[in-house]
Amino acid sequence: PRGPLNWIYFPLALLYHELLLRAFDTTVTFFDAALLPIVLSALGGGLLLSLLANLLPWRKATRWAGLAVIFLWSVYVCIEYCCKSYFKSYFAMTFMVTMTGHVISDFAGAIPDVVLPRLPFILLALMPFVLAILLRRLIVQDLRMSRPALLFVAAISAVTIGSAAAVCRF
Repeated sequence: PRGPLNWIYFPLALLYHELLLRAFDTTVTFFDAALLPIVLSALGGGLLLSLLANLLPWRKATRWAGLAVIFLWSVYVCIEYCCKSYFKSYFAMTFMVTMTGHVISDFAGAIPDVVLPRLPFILLALMPFVLAILLRRLIVQDLRMSRPALLFVAAISAVTIGSAAAVCRF
């Protein structure tokens, strides 16, 4: 069955993660000026992922790549939340990657203290990955989107990402 899931899944998954982070972050007001660029960025980035998934020629490999992207993004969101709630700060991805060895060696004993109280968030953050497994054939379909649909998705992605950047700038 053809349907919009092949182009809306990634935007909705990224938006879900961003809103989940905001909902669990007790240091910010959920509805404030930062919400608009967050929503626009998540939707635009997700549309870009959908576009890439539709452009890749190998459907089976694309399904696996889509699962890997959603899994890695889910893990990243979980790490961000754990860092924010434990260390009181979000960290850049590059910082987290370079500090992974130090965290494992220096804070290994603290990992259960960090993870266990945050288990509800972690389980909720893994929902898009579970759905991606169940719906993988609908997310990356054998039939590709038409050229006009791809151009539409590309245009909407560019507009939403550009709008997010403009909102952040002004």
